[in-house]
Amino acid sequence: MASPAATCVLAWALALLCVGTQGADPAPCVFPFTYKGNVYTECTTIDSERPWCATTASYDQDKAYKFCSEEAYGGNSSGEPCFFPFAYRGHTYHACTTEQSHGAQPWCSTTENYDTDGRWSYCPDTILGGNSEKPCRFPFSYKGRQYTACTMDNGQRPWCATTSNYEADQTWRYCGTAAAGGNLDSSPCVFPFIYKDKTYHSCTAVNDQMGRPWCATTPSYDKDHLWRFCFSKVYGGNSSGQRCMFPFIYETKLFHSCTNAGSKMGHFWCATTQNYNQDKLWSYCPDIILGGNAPGKSCVFPFVYNKQIHYTCTSDGESSGKLWCSTTRNYDVDKKWTYCSTPDYDKPCVFPFIYKKFKFHTCTNLAEDSGKFWCSTTDNYDLDHQWSYCPA
Repeated sequence: MASPAATCVLAWALALLCVGTQGADPAPCVFPFTYKGNVYTECTTIDSERPWCATTASYDQDKAYKFCSEEAYGGNSSGEPCFFPFAYRGHTYHACTTEQSHGAQPWCSTTENYDTDGRWSYCPDTILGGNSEKPCRFPFSYKGRQYTACTMDNGQRPWCATTSNYEADQTWRYCGTAAAGGNLDSSPCVFPFIYKDKTYHSCTAVNDQMGRPWCATTPSYDKDHLWRFCFSKVYGGNSSGQRCMFPFIYETKLFHSCTNAGSKMGHFWCATTQNYNQDKLWSYCPDIILGGNAPGKSCVFPFVYNKQIHYTCTSDGESSGKLWCSTTRNYDVDKKWTYCSTPDYDKPCVFPFIYKKFKFHTCTNLAEDSGKFWCSTTDNYDLDHQWSYCPA
């Protein structure tokens, strides 16, 4: 590692960093911290091109800092993204924690249940912040209202109180959000959902300036305004990011697409071998391969559509050309369906990647006349110009 003196001569180094100290194994960020008389409750880019934090309560006094990590790292999941909320020792965590066995660095579960799966990563510093490291406390009161979940009232990021009465104690912290971004945690996409009075059966990039796919996490965005960006690649689970295998057997059913069966919170997952009952290996699914009005349900074959009998998934009647199936014996009567996943759904995307100097954690349809989502197949499209279409 470069010495502090060497660091100061680098082109991006600024006066702030030339007088600070950062060890080879830096201490965790401390929030809040004071810099030039101002109090910061999260990583900042003030006087720096990269987000940073103090590692004591006062940078002005101690001159100790570190650059903030922007991705999950380490742990026993090789840096899989955090999953919020997650269960740990019977309690629900809506933010990173320093509880128990993982040392001073904040950590998170990479699945919805650490007690069951035991998978974890160290947290990105950029999702930390507030003035308390205690867990969220629900319900809590704020300005005369009772809150049973994280809120964005009077803030740009979701937060929670760490006592039952914010007005009395004034202690709070930021809540964890979905790794891909948005204003909510890892809550599953809900299909169909309504946005500006239009119904969407899959992720959409409408009104996102960077062309990134997103979904609502309730049936009506117009009513609830809760959303997150869609994951474009498998994540979490216990198979270290292995791709889904379709079809796969779970319990007594054959699944041609992802399912939320067995998930208490409704998260979509897939087996990474042909037989989950036998191998017990799985991953969370990319959101962009989900959709329909009965996602998570297994296909029912044969099924009737347009008075014809179908024994496999079909693209009939689907303008996008995607394969789909009925989740009941008779689509004409019940109108229940889900998209089928094809064997080549998992393209060799690399996330995050740089495109036009912007970091993408999901696919995008920018500069794509057809509107199809694409991704870089290296970490920097601007340099390498290597790309692939994302799963449809």
